[in-house]
Amino acid sequence: MKKSVQAALYVVSGTLMSSLAGYILVGSRIFHVQSQFFHFILAGFCISLMWVDEKGKKAKLIKGIILLAVFLLYRLSSDQSFTFLIGRDIVYFIIFFMLSFIPPVLWSRIILNKPIIRFLGSGLAVSAVYSLSAVILDYMYPTAAAPLFDLVKVNGLYGLTIGMAVSLGFELIHAFMTGFHAKSID
Repeated sequence: MKKSVQAALYVVSGTLMSSLAGYILVGSRIFHVQSQFFHFILAGFCISLMWVDEKGKKAKLIKGIILLAVFLLYRLSSDQSFTFLIGRDIVYFIIFFMLSFIPPVLWSRIILNKPIIRFLGSGLAVSAVYSLSAVILDYMYPTAAAPLFDLVKVNGLYGLTIGMAVSLGFELIHAFMTGFHAKSID
C-alpha cells in the first residue's frame, strides 16, 4: 500500500512541478490543450509516470499502454485532424517510453548518488532527448519556420526545465516520505 501511494505521489508531484515550471516560464498558456506549451503538463505527467520505479517488464508495458492511452486522448481532444502532426506525437511517445529505461532511481545506484546530482542529471538527460527529438522532427517536417539550431536550443531548454522539475518533485516526495533525512535514497 505504501509503495503505491508513494508512486502516485511521485506522479502527482512530478506533474505539478513541471506545470509550475511551465507556468513560470510561459504563463497560463500551459493550460490550453491546443497550445504547444501544454506540453509542460503532458510531459510532466508522462515522464513522472515512466520514472516511477517498478520492477519487471510487465510494469513498463502497462505504463507504456497508459502512456499510449494518454496520447490518444490528447490527440482526440485536439481541434485539428487526428493525423495532423501525428509523426511529432509518435516521436514524443517513443521518447517518453525510452525515458522509462533510465529513471533517476536507477542512476542513483550507478553514479548519481546525491539528490542535487540526480536533479541536474535528470534535467540533462531529458534535455538531450528533447534536443534529439528536435533534430528528428526537423527532418520529418523540413518546412519548420525556425532554423535547426533554434529548435534544438528551445527543445533542449524545455527538456532541461521539465526534467529538473520532475526530478525535484520526486526528491521532495522522497524527502517527505523518509522524514527529511539528510541521506540519499541509497
